[in-house]
Amino acid sequence: FRILPRTVTWKMRLITHNIMCGPDGSYPLKIIPVTVEILESEFDAEYVQRLLTKIDWAGLLSALKDLKEANVGIDDITLPDQIPTECDEATLKSLHYLLNEIKVAEGELECPKTHTKFTIKKGIPNMTAPHQPAEEDSVDQDTTEMEAAQ
Repeated sequence: FRILPRTVTWKMRLITHNIMCGPDGSYPLKIIPVTVEILESEFDAEYVQRLLTKIDWAGLLSALKDLKEANVGIDDITLPDQIPTECDEATLKSLHYLLNEIKVAEGELECPKTHTKFTIKKGIPNMTAPHQPAEEDSVDQDTTEMEAAQ
């Protein structure tokens, strides 16, 4: 596992992860990081305070748990179980760091219901469904099985 410093780019940050769901609508997606990058960005307390009304708190706590289990170096960050109505500056800075500066560069997202895994490469999650045989492939297979049975 590696942590790499980088300049700011818009890719698989935790703020993005917070709005993502599986193809069947299941949420939150489990993060299985391989490489995490730290993207430095300017702290804006008002911006982070406004984000509190928009983020899914349970989803953020889940992402934090996933990253802590992967030992990405954020063990010192703790958040309350319930979304706070008022935050001190230390909590706002922790939220800013989690939402805006942590980028999963390589890894996977896993659907909690189907356990389907979606690859993250170069910070971009590929949310297309895994290959399923086309309907005509299934028909050909059924026809072959019926012919073999006769």
